Amino acid sequence: MSSLHMVGSLPGSSSFNRAIASVEPGDTLLLCEDACYALSLICDAEVLVMAEDTAARGITSPFNAIDYPQLVALVYRHDKQIHWG
Repeated sequence: MSSLHMVGSLPGSSSFNRAIASVEPGDTLLLCEDACYALSLICDAEVLVMAEDTAARGITSPFNAIDYPQLVALVYRHDKQIHWG
């Protein structure tokens, strides 16, 4: 069973760290809001970033960027969705 982990908190925060620790192989980690400041990250999951959030913050992410229609497809592709704040 795969999970979509949506993280919106700053890298280094407790909720961000809990999310990273909970990711398992086959899951997807989506960085949104302030989490898109994570420019280097090692985990066992596919890592994506919301394009609108990186654009709003004026940063370039090394991870593949997605838009809202792609987010909807991700939600349907995963058995479980978890939002970490």
